[in-house]
Formats: sequence, C-alpha cells, structure tokens
Amino acid sequence: MRAGGLPDIGVLSDVLEQSSDISIYLGPDGTVQGISVNPENASLGCLDHWVGRAFKDFLTSESAAKFAQRMTDISNSVGGVVRAIELNHMDNATWEFPVRYTMHPIADAGGLLLIGRDMQPLAEVQQRLVQEQLARERDQQLLRSEKTLFRVVLEESETPLIIVDPEKARIREINSAAAALLGSKPDTLEGNLLPQNFEGRRRGEFMDALQAAANSESARMIEAVSRRNGRVLNLRPKYFRAAGELILLCVIEPADDNELTGPEFA
Repeated sequence: MRAGGLPDIGVLSDVLEQSSDISIYLGPDGTVQGISVNPENASLGCLDHWVGRAFKDFLTSESAAKFAQRMTDISNSVGGVVRAIELNHMDNATWEFPVRYTMHPIADAGGLLLIGRDMQPLAEVQQRLVQEQLARERDQQLLRSEKTLFRVVLEESETPLIIVDPEKARIREINSAAAALLGSKPDTLEGNLLPQNFEGRRRGEFMDALQAAANSESARMIEAVSRRNGRVLNLRPKYFRAAGELILLCVIEPADDNELTGPEFA
C-alpha cells in the first residue's frame, strides 16, 4: 500500500518495499513525502495520512528526541555507516508500535529513505515473557509467605510435631517442642534421618513400622528411645498430602505421660 512518492532507485524499489514492513521517504525538511506498507503486514494498518506531515509528529517524545539526535549524526558523518535505530510510533493518540529502521540518505534528492521492520511481534513476545516472569515472582512471593506462615504456626504449636519425607526418611520440619524431647534444636535436626535420632533403630525397619502405624485404622503409636537424652518417646504417625505430595506427620510424646502406649517393635 503506497501513498505519496518514494525515491526512484530502479528495480530495487519494489524489492525493498516487499522485503521491508514499512518504507518511508522524508524530504529535507523532515516531512513524509511517500510511504509504503507491506500489504502482508496488516498490523500497521493504513498510514496514508502521514504523507505531508512531519515525521516527528508520529513519534513518541522519547523517540522524537532520539530521531533528532540521529539526524544530527547523519549530517555530521562523511560516508560513515549509520546504525539502525528503533523508534516507537504514536498514531491516533493511543496506538503505539515499535519499528526498527535503517536510514539511507538520498544524495540527489536531499531526502532520507527509512526502511523499517515491524517490531510488534517481538515486543509482544517480550511483554508476555515479562508478564510470565511477574506471575512467577508473585507465585514465589505467595509461596514464601505461606511457608513463613506455616513455620510460625508449627513453631507456636505446643504439640511436639515432626514432618518427615516418608521416602527418604528425612526430617523436613520440626518444631522446638519436638526437638526438645529429642534433646536438640530444630536447626540441628532438620534434614537428618529420623531413625538416627533413636537408639537401635535401623532405617528400613523403623520407617516400615511408622508407615504401617500411619496406615492403620486404629491410632497406633511406636515407642522409641531418644539417642541424645535417653527419653522414652511415643511417635504417633499420620499421612497427609501437600500439593499432591505424600508427607508423614509424627506427633511425639513422652511415654510416661500416656496411660496407653504402643508396643515397641524389635
């Protein structure tokens, strides 16, 4: 789609117009003398009304300043290569679109030929990436907030609680009440293998007993002796799911505080 007149550069005129998204010819005074928009690029629409108007009228204020500086650079250069420039156009008050131009002075006519590539598809991809990144950051912030809340609630609970990874047998979370019964502190115990905190308990056998008790219809407890302080403790395990992951929650109690205790397994 053409409007106005483009400089006559022979057979290359059609080639340039077809290979670019937009071609603009500016007169010496910076007015648009001619414009051609590739018909296959419908996103730019009809820009015939640019002809006869100052090119800077269709640039954002930031891009207008950038373009003016580049024009000064062109005037001061002697046969040097002029770098491409990306400009943000503004049309109909609210419509903005970025175009990357190469700039070619037309010596005989004293004008300037701008050959542009529409950057809207790239800008849209970048915008989607930014939105996705912001969404991930919001999700991570929400996750951190929920984890902080969970840790506060766990720590403030008077019930001694241990959260265990049933596959790895490692302590994922433990509150101070539970750590005190084991003769240690939460920071020391988190990440440790749970069976190592008890006397004479082999990992596989101990975890099998906990998982069997957790799967039992009746509330079963496992008796074990803390390795650090020798206290006899009862562990009451229960399964729950968090985000689809199976977790083992153990409530621990001193055995002498309970009238009924589960049998200690060998």
